Amino acid sequence: MNRSTANILSLSDEILLNILSNLNNMDVLCSLIGINRTLDRLARDTRFTQCLDLTRKLTNDADDVETRFLNRFCLDIIPRIEHHIECLTLDLSSIDHVLRIGSYVQLRQLTLLYLPIGSADLPLTSCCSSHIVCLNVRVPDITVCFSLLDGHLSQLQRFILHVNRIPQTLMINTNKRILSNLKYFSLTSLHRTTAYDSLIVPFVCQMFHLEKLTLSLIVYDRNSLVDGNSLVGDILSHMLNLHTFTFNIITEGVDLSEEFLPSIGDISRPLVKRGFNLDCYTDYNMLSRGQCHIYSLPFNMDCMHIHSHRFPGGLFLSVRCLQVQDFVQPFLFEFFLRISQSFPLLEKLVVFNPNPQKTAAEGGQDQNILVAYFRHLVELDIRGSYVDYVKLFLFNDSVYLPSLHTLHVKYEHLVMATDNFTNTTARVNCDNLRNLIFDLRPMIYSENFFLYFPSL
Repeated sequence: MNRSTANILSLSDEILLNILSNLNNMDVLCSLIGINRTLDRLARDTRFTQCLDLTRKLTNDADDVETRFLNRFCLDIIPRIEHHIECLTLDLSSIDHVLRIGSYVQLRQLTLLYLPIGSADLPLTSCCSSHIVCLNVRVPDITVCFSLLDGHLSQLQRFILHVNRIPQTLMINTNKRILSNLKYFSLTSLHRTTAYDSLIVPFVCQMFHLEKLTLSLIVYDRNSLVDGNSLVGDILSHMLNLHTFTFNIITEGVDLSEEFLPSIGDISRPLVKRGFNLDCYTDYNMLSRGQCHIYSLPFNMDCMHIHSHRFPGGLFLSVRCLQVQDFVQPFLFEFFLRISQSFPLLEKLVVFNPNPQKTAAEGGQDQNILVAYFRHLVELDIRGSYVDYVKLFLFNDSVYLPSLHTLHVKYEHLVMATDNFTNTTARVNCDNLRNLIFDLRPMIYSENFFLYFPSL
């Protein structure tokens, strides 16, 4: 035992635990388990062993380091603490190793990230799945989650599902007893789906004992809008115990004429009658046809999509990531001013718009007086937009980006907007840039490129 270790061990358990509480619990476990009797005992305190997130530990590790870590964690650490573990967060690299090694008799909450398609053989039975009451899953395809609801999760009450794709499929005959026991269900998918009526509605309607429901979806190619009437008639009327309904649903590609778009009152009235607070807006164009965006208030999700320049604004304090797109109408400066005011804590913004911006005179605005402040924005993606939006965001006279450090942009647009990296006006918003991400990396950079971005 060296002198520094002896000095540390001279401190009381209470002081040592307070010090260790400021560290990541995975670091505590990996560093102190097996060192000596005192540190081993402190590291196995429930404050470090109840909730484990192995995804955070492995994020930046090389493959060989990750393998060594998993081997040690599964063989040396889990056997000493498995009876304390109540929450586990695992990803593809750790799921099989960790779930097969222990019995986890206290496990109540399981989070599985980035499960691959065809994960029906996950070893959930070996981790006392009958005790799990909360399952949080992030998967590429909704069919993956159906294989998890095979009867083993008999005590499941909360099911939180983040999914990239919801394709048309016949695979919805899951264990109805498990679904009927659920008290809370959350489904988030921010990619277009045409399976709302054929899959999502029948799936959710099997959960007739739900008390809380969250739906965040983009529905495409439907005969009518997903509005208050359809939400009440298709879903809510089947759930007599439901008291909390959180929703954020975009419908687009609806084949109806502009004059037949329902009014805001008609869209919202059935939900308002049931006591729900909400806002919505509609749009129509020849490309996306009829559109509607309906969302509950106060908005409490961290991510939002806006698919129309007609977004009315509001206050969305929870949103950290926002994607805005309109393939027919340009986004005027006024739109981004509204965005900056509506999302004051926004950290990431993605813009898709191929249309040239109108000038301030054309838009009827005095753009020289107003400034859109994005104080917390650290990442901006404008690769899918016209070059005008590069100019809008990089030149500080109308948009202020003091925290921006990552920019996704087309190299040729950056050359055009900065006059081949000679126009110094843009440098105010580019001073802190540490990451420039191009869809196509240039073979040769302009002579002034690295002088223009000194922090790269």
